[in-house]
Amino acid sequence: MIRRILVVVCFGRLLKLICVVKRREERTKLKQISDEIQLLDAQYSVNPSDVLYKKRVQLQSQYNLLTSGRIEKQLLHTKQRFFEQGDKAGKLLAYQARTEAASRLIPRIRGTRQGCPLSPLLFALAVEPLAIWLRSENGFEGITRHGQLHKISFYADDLLLYMSNPTSSLPVILDIFEKFGKYSGYKLNFGKSDYIPINSAADLLPQGLLPFRKASDGFKYLGILVTRSFSELFAKNYIPLIERCKSDLARWSSLPLSLIGRVNLIKMSILPQFLYLFQHIPVFIRKSFFSKLDQLISSFLWCNKRARIGRSALRLPKPLGGLALPDFRYYYWACNINNLLHWNTGKAELIHLHTHSISHTDTHTCTIFLSKYYVKKNITFECAHMSAYVRVSAHVCA
Repeated sequence: MIRRILVVVCFGRLLKLICVVKRREERTKLKQISDEIQLLDAQYSVNPSDVLYKKRVQLQSQYNLLTSGRIEKQLLHTKQRFFEQGDKAGKLLAYQARTEAASRLIPRIRGTRQGCPLSPLLFALAVEPLAIWLRSENGFEGITRHGQLHKISFYADDLLLYMSNPTSSLPVILDIFEKFGKYSGYKLNFGKSDYIPINSAADLLPQGLLPFRKASDGFKYLGILVTRSFSELFAKNYIPLIERCKSDLARWSSLPLSLIGRVNLIKMSILPQFLYLFQHIPVFIRKSFFSKLDQLISSFLWCNKRARIGRSALRLPKPLGGLALPDFRYYYWACNINNLLHWNTGKAELIHLHTHSISHTDTHTCTIFLSKYYVKKNITFECAHMSAYVRVSAHVCA
């Protein structure tokens, strides 16, 4: 019981310390990756030596930096010189107590109990100095697009580095990892680290120059296959997903489930997989794709027999006599419109304002209302890939 109380107390205090990474949820981070899909498209003018690296690293010891009572003061005021103090800095973190007196020895252990809420907070607190160091390092040359410099994208233990001139930048990065690893145990896993060249000029670099695997066809980041060409995103992500769903639905067809149970299975298992891609990949999807998906779902609902209830009736809300069967096309529209609000207007709260002004059951009307808002405002886009969202809005308003 005492241990649980201590965990709750520490959890509340750590939330105050890592305000710099608060609300850094997956959708927000993947939004940045989706924004940077333009770096992989060959139609953009890219520096001859631009190379995009993906490094997947693992923190093997979270507590080497976290055994001090004054950890908040040490890490919130981190400077580069902090990592060059040798044993003096390590002893300060390990033995300095709040009372300004030497404390008794603190046992160092790795990891936390499974499901402990402290685990991700401790990880974020320990890895943030590395992110600050990489961003502030002048020897690490990032990639500039639309006047903004991009160097790193961090989510959990997945790290993406946007690098130009790798011959000069890579030694600096490896040196940072080596110095940081002496204090934190944070080691670079070369077996799980990949790099992908953005353009043809980067392909000419000698492969022995880079101590990582070359991912010529793209790499997987947080469940999404990032390809070199923007036009390949749909084929590499959506086509395999619909094939997996087809296989799953065929396997589940023999289960003794009622119609309500089958609808709930679609909601809980199939919809989240597509919703994840709808939110994170800025591609235009044709109506034929959703028609094929609807046919697969209909065959599953009626066990490959003729449907006895129309699809439009099943999609009605439960208070109106339906089963709230999800319409994947409307979910796709809503996700794209929400991204338009978040990326281009900087007023993501507008979507909440407009949705609350309309009945919660009338989701289709809400979606059309939001898309017309963009068309009427005649919003211009800096990124050419936003044309996909314009096409989506045109379909909604048709």
